[in-house]
Parts: sequence; structure tokens; C-alpha cells
Amino acid sequence: MILRFFSFHEGLVHDVWRNMGIQVNILPLNVKQGVTTDWLDYSGVLASSVEAQRVIFCLLQEPFKSIPIIWTIQDQSLAVRLNQYVKNGQAGLLGVWTEVFSRANVIVFTSHYLPIIYSAFDSGNYFVIPSYAPEAWAADRFLALDKHSALRVNIGYKPEDFLIAIVGSQFDYSGMWLEHALVLQALAPLLHEFHSYNNYSYPMLKVGVLKKSSSTYSIALESIALNLGYPRGTVQQIGGNVDNNSFLVMADLIIYGSFLEEQSFPPVLVQAMSLGKLVIAPDLGIIEKHIHNGVNGFLYPKDELGQLTMVVRKAILEGGLSPPAQLIATSGQVEARNLMVSETVQSYSWLLENVLKFSSEISPPKAIADIPSEMKEKWQWHLFEYLSDMNNQTETVRGPEIVEILEEEWNRTHMLRDRTDQPHGTWEEVYRSAKRADRAKSELHERDEKELERIGQPLCIYEPYLGEGTWPFLHNSSLYRGISLSSKGRRSVADDIDASSRLPLISDAYYRATLGEYGAFFALANRIDRIHKNAWTGFQSWRVGARKLWGIMVINTHLRKDESVMNVLRRDSSQCVFGLQDLSRKIDCCKGYRG
Repeated sequence: MILRFFSFHEGLVHDVWRNMGIQVNILPLNVKQGVTTDWLDYSGVLASSVEAQRVIFCLLQEPFKSIPIIWTIQDQSLAVRLNQYVKNGQAGLLGVWTEVFSRANVIVFTSHYLPIIYSAFDSGNYFVIPSYAPEAWAADRFLALDKHSALRVNIGYKPEDFLIAIVGSQFDYSGMWLEHALVLQALAPLLHEFHSYNNYSYPMLKVGVLKKSSSTYSIALESIALNLGYPRGTVQQIGGNVDNNSFLVMADLIIYGSFLEEQSFPPVLVQAMSLGKLVIAPDLGIIEKHIHNGVNGFLYPKDELGQLTMVVRKAILEGGLSPPAQLIATSGQVEARNLMVSETVQSYSWLLENVLKFSSEISPPKAIADIPSEMKEKWQWHLFEYLSDMNNQTETVRGPEIVEILEEEWNRTHMLRDRTDQPHGTWEEVYRSAKRADRAKSELHERDEKELERIGQPLCIYEPYLGEGTWPFLHNSSLYRGISLSSKGRRSVADDIDASSRLPLISDAYYRATLGEYGAFFALANRIDRIHKNAWTGFQSWRVGARKLWGIMVINTHLRKDESVMNVLRRDSSQCVFGLQDLSRKIDCCKGYRG
């Protein structure tokens, strides 16, 4: 089994793939117009970003419609714009994304929150495999930047302040305000202990609540804090332009303040632990599976919030984290780097076994039980250790930017279409269209606009194809002529032959699949004198063009060698004649060659 990696941009991580012996290919940004890949060479496509929409769009057409696609989506950049599409009346753009989402066999989300916000695209192919490697990797990169020391001052906190960050669930629900109020109430007694230090050598307690920007919530939070006795400015809502890592890295202590039972471990806790922060969380079922009280974090009973005060007191010593609490935070950081590796690897292995279909000549992947234990216990972080200059790494295109680029392309296309006159064509074009329609009715299928160019040529090479996905690989010169195995996927602007009208047998999907490109040979042979007037006949599969090779099977209509056809072939030194056949033998569409 051979793996190939495709990307739209060069990146440092590509060296990791190359060192593993995996070929890296850079696709053109406008892949829909510059297709360079024959996707039939692959047993499946694994996509890992919203940007993969460009490739999946190409796989909507025949003959690529049957290729299995597993698309992993980790970000929210597209989902947050759905309401904007509806509000702006961009139903067409919404339809494009819906079609692409429906094309994937399975869409994998890394949390149970993502399928909910992407519910507008759900066609029954959603699957959740929790994975926390991106959070751990992002935390490592953020810590390597070494630019977080000044974040406190920039956001308004003093270096000596003790900052407690309250974080919560990704889901919005009515009880969230009450839960945050109860957590603030449990922390209120600590104010007096910090005030007792009331001099310049001891810090002040500050509380930041990480939540999406909302003026209503901000006003309510301030009112709750004042009623609980917090001095004005002690409790603040953190949101807007401050990302999670920037806020979490400046905090001394992280408290998870949501009591909602969820199906997967909260990603924000993985972020905090990966940054080396001490986390204190309620004893929810999913949290207890991965946070062990006093080992890699602290737990408090959600029904007895008075215990939260005692837990926080245990973690603080003289206005800072106690040494035992610092050791627990370090243990949590180690645990977070490889959280749920086994579950993630086994889930993806099961998915690959059930979605991808391998031919008999290909050795199947290893069974889940045969995967080495070291690959199921830890991520292979050592593969990335050699990457140098991590501090200067930048992502060329991020998720939100990709969505904006695709929106601009769609809007530009439709604006030009609306502003451009749509003429019905010149009289010559109308005449040609009418002439083509007449020929279609009489099934003569004479040559059209390429007729004059083709007259006098000793050779005509026919390219059998199926579906719009093959169009970029077909030739447009007068030397070539396409044979469409399906009338639906026939090029309308070319004088291609409709094989199904000449040989109705291949209109049936079963016989079309069984015969393959040989169906085009039989269709051409059926009453060939009505369609072919050249001395030589050549056949070339569209897949030859996809591989950037040239292989032509040439059939001679005379008993002697025709030097003129060799002159045609010599014009392109890359062409290679690999077969000759005397066409003076009569061809029977049912019995093959006879003579």
C-alpha cells in the first residue's frame, strides 16, 4: 500500500512526511481548473482540513464519484458563517458546501460539539473520534514563541497578581450563568485572605471568566461579582480578540466551572494542562476518567461547592501555587500530551477497515490488535523534534482565511455572471448548434468545428472517457477526438462522440462498467464508415494523459505502412506507438476480430 500526501502550500511539516518515505505533492490553488491527479489510482482519500473542499469538489464528478472519502474537520471557521449565509441570501454558497459535505463517505469530528454546529450540512455521514493531539501541538508551539510574558500587562493585570481563570463548556445552555455565579461564590472567601496581605509584597486576587463576547453576559457577570463582594474590576470577562492559549498561559490556576455532563473530555482542559497549568474540575463522569484527584489535577464535588474553596486553599501558598500543586500541574502536562491516544488510533483503524475497500492484489492494513503498543500509547512526537526555527513558523492559510477565500471566489463568479451580457451566440454558433442537433437525431455524428482541421490528416486518435472529472486530461487539438461513454458527461463544446447512442448496450451501467473503455472501441467500430474518414485510427485512454504519458494503439486501414502517420507522431517526440493492427480485418461488435 502506497501513501501520498497532497497539500496546497509548502510547509515545514512536509519534511516529516518525506522522511517517512511518503511522497508530497503540491496542488494548484485553483485545483478545479488545474486538476493534475488521477484519483482512480487511490483506494481512498483522507482529507484533514476545510481547505480540502477544493479537492472534494473535483470528486463530485464521474469517474471519481465512487472513491471513498474520509474528511476530518477540527475547526469551527465554516460553521460560524452559516447564519451569515442565510442572512445574506447566499443559498447558492450554502448549497455548494452541502453538496461537498454529502459527497464524503464519513466526516470525522474531533469533538461532540462540532457535529451540532455543523448540523445544517448533516446527511447522515457524521462520526466523532475525540482527538487532542492538535491542542497539545498548539500548546507546544505557543510556549515556544516565548511572547506570553507580556500578555498580562497588555490585558491589564499586574505581574504579581494571582489570576484564576474560570472556563466552561463549549455548549451554550441556560444554567451556565448560575454555575459561574456558584463558582464565584465559592472563591469569594479567598478575597479576605489576599486582602490580609495588603502590601506591595503580596499579590491581589483576580478572576477572569473565559467566554465568547456578549454584552449581556458581561453586564450580568459584573452585577453578580459586585453582589458577592468582589471589588470592581476584580472579575472580568475575557473574550473578543484574546484566544484561549493567550489567556490560559497567563493564569495561575484554571477552574472548570460547568457541570454539564458531556460525551467527550473538554478540550479547554487539555489546552490548560498542555500549557502546564493546574486544573481544578468538578467530578463529572468523563472528567474523572482522565483527571485523578491529587495526581494530575484536583477534583471537587459538583453538589458541594463549599469543597471548592478548600481545594483552592490547598493549592495556594503565600499568594502563589504551592510546590505540591506545581508538581501536580507538571504531571498533568505530561498526561495531556498523549491523552486518549489508544482510543483515537483504534477508532481510526476501525473506520479505515470499514470504509476503504482494497483490491485483492494489495496487502490489507494491519488489524487493530496487531498495531504496536508504543503507537497506541503515545503520539509519535519524535518525528517533529528535528523541526528547527519553530518560533518563526507561520501558517500560510488558516481555516477562517480559507473560508473567506472560497467565499470571495464564489461571490466574484456570480457577480461577473450577473454583470456580463449573456448573448445567445453568433449566427455561426447558432448554425453549428442546429447542425449538431440534426446529426444527433440521425445518429450520423459527423465531425463539427474540428472537421476542416482534421481533413487531410492521416491519423485520428480517439480518447474514451467517462464523466466531467476526466475533461481536464483530454486533448483539444484536431489530432484527438473524445468518445464519451455516457451522454450525461459529454463535453458540449467539443465534437465528441456519444458512444451510448452508437452502441445502446453501454447505456446500461452494468455493461458500461464491465466493458470499460472497450465499449468505446465497439461503439466506434459499429458503422465506423459513418464517423471515421482518416487512414489511421488510434486509441488513447484519458488516464494516459493523467499520468503525463503518451501511449497510442494505432490501427492501420491499409495493408502497407503509411509514412505520413509517422510524420504526425514525430511532431511530438514524447509520443510512443506501442501497438499496430491491420484494420482490413472485419470487426464484429459481438465476436471481436474476425478474418
